[in-house]
Amino acid sequence: MHPDTDELLFALEGSVTIELVGDGGNERVPLTAGCLVVVPRGRWHRHVDAADLVELYHTPGQSVACDDPSTASENGSR
Repeated sequence: MHPDTDELLFALEGSVTIELVGDGGNERVPLTAGCLVVVPRGRWHRHVDAADLVELYHTPGQSVACDDPSTASENGSR
């Protein structure tokens, strides 16, 4: 989760699913080579089902990590 900036994820090769974690349920965004997603600031997310992934990402601000984003709150605590 990035509390102060959006994050750009761009799949250069391979594929991945980006899971966006939210109170109303999780949303899964499949990415294949040439596709991108912008993860809104403050949104917990994770990569799942990566296959031969080469990814370009840009995260100009802070990052907050946790083992299981489904158990984390927006302010970074669990």
